[in-house]
Amino acid sequence: MLMLFITQAVQLLLVSLLVFGFFVLFGSLVIRPSVIEAWRGRLRTTPGHCT
Repeated sequence: MLMLFITQAVQLLLVSLLVFGFFVLFGSLVIRPSVIEAWRGRLRTTPGHCT
């Protein structure tokens, strides 16, 4: 019973990481910086720099 739990937990972790990686890669390829700026409503600034 414990082996089944461990096996399914590892499988869940791997599938979750694969889905997360897919969305990160897909988002970085599809969503351009201009779209991010339009969503945020202002230009991106460096940390500690006030505009």
